[in-house]
Amino acid sequence: MAAARTMLATPAMFWEWSAGVPLTPAADSILTGPTEFTWTTDLVDLDPLQADAVPVTGVGFLMRFWAESDATLLNVFTTLPSFTPDSWSWTLLAGATQPITMRVDSADFEANQIVEDRGPFYGGTLQFSIESSPE
Repeated sequence: MAAARTMLATPAMFWEWSAGVPLTPAADSILTGPTEFTWTTDLVDLDPLQADAVPVTGVGFLMRFWAESDATLLNVFTTLPSFTPDSWSWTLLAGATQPITMRVDSADFEANQIVEDRGPFYGGTLQFSIESSPE
């Protein structure tokens, strides 16, 4: 997706109130299975996504997951303020060195391009661990 490539190629600036601020799960949680990650951002209220827009016009989010063993463990681009890992993503996360850190970058797009002075921004990070279930 062109918007995801644009966001990956553009360094994010720290701007906590405008960036993706993690809501769930709670910081330092120990997760035992695929869990919904949710966040909020002030950008959502400024320019809501045009539902079936291709190319992307509106707010996009890039979730970045990393661990000590892998600086780019998983990147997920979405236009929704939530993400639940699928089986493949969960297996990747569970196999990483623990703990894992997650950050949500946000940006406002017009035809797959980031609108000037509208991102990408990032706020706080969320750290969590995954407890493997006994075999």
